[in-house]
Amino acid sequence: MSKRVMIGLFALGLVALVWTDTEAGCSPGQLCGGWLNGSGYPTGIVTVDVATFGADSNACPAVFTCQGPGCIDPSSGISLHLRLLGNAGKNCGFSPSDETCPIEGVALCGTSTNKKVTIDGPLFVDSNDGFAQTDDSTNSANFRFQLETAEQANLCGTDTFKAFFAREGFYEIRVDNGTTSTFNRQFCTSDLGGITKDDIRVLHCKQL
Repeated sequence: MSKRVMIGLFALGLVALVWTDTEAGCSPGQLCGGWLNGSGYPTGIVTVDVATFGADSNACPAVFTCQGPGCIDPSSGISLHLRLLGNAGKNCGFSPSDETCPIEGVALCGTSTNKKVTIDGPLFVDSNDGFAQTDDSTNSANFRFQLETAEQANLCGTDTFKAFFAREGFYEIRVDNGTTSTFNRQFCTSDLGGITKDDIRVLHCKQL
């Protein structure tokens, strides 16, 4: 089941700190992405070059989140699409036959930590409204993946679900401008040792 939610931006100081610390990877055309665990879920920080993509901003963009195979992402105008594909399987990656591998990670539930859990993949974030900010040289957006309510219950039972941190996976950004699609793909890992609360953990990524 999918849901449409309104997701706001992080505080500007936090965004500046995270963008400095993340290992941002850029694809041709200056589509750049950095990834982190925190604020409950894995989160992507995305920027594109205005000279290439055109200025685009929406102070409170509508965002569509979805989990699992069969999700359909709407697209119109300049749109932004993020995916997190799991690596807990024999053949995992961006090929259509390989992109439904489970995602391994850590779940925080009430006062307990489940150190090794898997969830159904992939995870999606899609925004038909495109990016949230522009400064006339770059557009930027900060969107997080989310788990379905049933998945939260699978992880925590009757306990309160607090956060899910992905240990590793394939991360993809796609920007559509109505005629062409530009991709940024990375494989990222996160050190989750000793994690007991919803703290930010920077992902270490390799450009693919």
